[in-house]
Amino acid sequence: MWRRFCILGFLLITMVASEAGSQESAFTEVVYEAARRLAEGFPKVEGFIVGVDGTKVLIDLGTKDGVYPGMELQVFREGEKYAHPITGQPLGTLDKGLGIVRVVQVRDRYSVAEVIRRVEGVELVPGDRARVSGARLLVALPVVDPSTVKEVNPKSFTKDLALALAKTGRFEVIEDRQLRASMMGEGIAMENLATPSALKALAEKLKVNLLVLGKLTTVGEDISLDLDVISTLTGNRLLLVTTRVGALEPRPAAMPNPGSPAEASAPAPVLPEAPSPVPADPLPPGVFRADFDIPLRAVAIADVDGDRREDLIFASADRLFVYTFTGQGFRLIWQQEAGPGASIIGLDAADINGNGRAELFVTNFLGDRLSSFVLEMTKKGQMERLWEKVNLFFRVLPLGEGGAKQLYGQPFGVRSPFDQSIHRYSWGRKGIFGYLKGKQYVQGPPLGVPRGFSLYGLTLADLNGDGREEILAVETGDTFKVYDLNGRLLHETSDGIGGSDTLVQFKPAGKPPSDTPDATQAVPIQGRILVRPSTDGLSPMILVWHNMPSINSLPQDISRFHNKGKIVALRWNGAGLEKLWETRELRGYIADYAVGELGGERAQHLVIVVVQTDKGQPRSSYVLAFPIP
Repeated sequence: MWRRFCILGFLLITMVASEAGSQESAFTEVVYEAARRLAEGFPKVEGFIVGVDGTKVLIDLGTKDGVYPGMELQVFREGEKYAHPITGQPLGTLDKGLGIVRVVQVRDRYSVAEVIRRVEGVELVPGDRARVSGARLLVALPVVDPSTVKEVNPKSFTKDLALALAKTGRFEVIEDRQLRASMMGEGIAMENLATPSALKALAEKLKVNLLVLGKLTTVGEDISLDLDVISTLTGNRLLLVTTRVGALEPRPAAMPNPGSPAEASAPAPVLPEAPSPVPADPLPPGVFRADFDIPLRAVAIADVDGDRREDLIFASADRLFVYTFTGQGFRLIWQQEAGPGASIIGLDAADINGNGRAELFVTNFLGDRLSSFVLEMTKKGQMERLWEKVNLFFRVLPLGEGGAKQLYGQPFGVRSPFDQSIHRYSWGRKGIFGYLKGKQYVQGPPLGVPRGFSLYGLTLADLNGDGREEILAVETGDTFKVYDLNGRLLHETSDGIGGSDTLVQFKPAGKPPSDTPDATQAVPIQGRILVRPSTDGLSPMILVWHNMPSINSLPQDISRFHNKGKIVALRWNGAGLEKLWETRELRGYIADYAVGELGGERAQHLVIVVVQTDKGQPRSSYVLAFPIP
């Protein structure tokens, strides 16, 4: 009996030790992977300034050199060359530091940077140099925040991370004990290390280059390590490195992987962590802004990675981005090109298959046809395609009981882009043989609107509280109309609503109508109508967009461009639509907008994507996010 007990105890101890050793090994791998990724974010590069335009400079360094948007480079001017007084052998130069620039746009062989610090009285000129120092960078590393992860000893974990960073050969680490002693002398608490005064003390007293803030969080069944890297000289957040236990192919950091050729073909957005003011107008409290150096087309809000916090998903014409909201700004967690020849015109997100992670429904044109696709993030942080080469316009509408999000699709038309029926799509098995193929997206019942309505600029809502829904539609000509389900017009706004600069070229099948001499038509893709249920027993609040055309574009021109926009809140009063409130006019046209709970906060935020134009051509964009009642 005693022998059996000893054997059982030995086996139990062995199993526990094995499990602990396995877990420790997994954490060790994550630490070294994070250190490697962090070192990749600071390549040893040096190049020349080849052009100067005000506060912008052109540098002969690009993605081929490991440069990425957000990277900071020291600018210097080579000094006089010195030689040994006896041997005459060249010894080097004493370089003169001129300031710091931050990269805002990257191409394969060059990049554009903005001057963020410059020595007073010195002007940068072509021939000056820019570099990331080849010397070891001094890193301040306080104890990693374990959050709710109880499996980790934070002090031991931090020591392992410091060792891993040192072993890369790129960093020298100042650990928590020395940091505490130094900050105590400056009267700065450890939890305030990211404040301007603390960063200044780190830079001046300890000569620290980077502050690395680590945090462990639980993401689904995995544990995630986030390393937030802050420049002590400028206070800018340079990049985010994210790795997971059990997922050692981590999600992309806040900056593109410089070794990936896919990142070289299009510029990535520049997103400051702290809100920056709208030009000429200060932002109200609680409003956040983020700037992109590319024009965005669409936005959606949903929980992409399964952490029960809603994320922001953006789309340009050929690229997709996922950001998380930190409470102070936006932080990139994933990005990807849509593929050669892509032209994204619509983006929606919802957990249609019910696994806790929202799918991304991307409406994409490829030449003259639809080639839409559906993406979903795996537990390992990678995106996989669930459905591709789909001949459908996608839209997620909050319809049905409780305003549940439902997926709808409309095939590409024959006589017009939207002359086909709109159907609901769900996740299930198709037909008798569906059990052999597994689950997929299955066409369900029609939406219940007459044929000829576009899926875009459309939704249903019970305006009267009588249990019957009405059709709300923004149509060509920028008119907002209310119909019953039989297609009978109930109301039409007299004020301008709508306005879109997203166009698709459509060539009708067969012989073109007599009043259309040119067979190819430019058809605007209308935006969203969002309906928020009433909390006071009145009819729901309706959010619509209003883009105002430039005075330089002709009223009869369907492709006229817009240069101002705003969001308008309306309510049905029994006889028509009355205005509740509206945002101020925004510079640029509204490409898309969405409502959701950002960063796990219960407050609803309205997120607006505004595109800025130059002579009618979209050049850049910015995003505004603010709470709404």
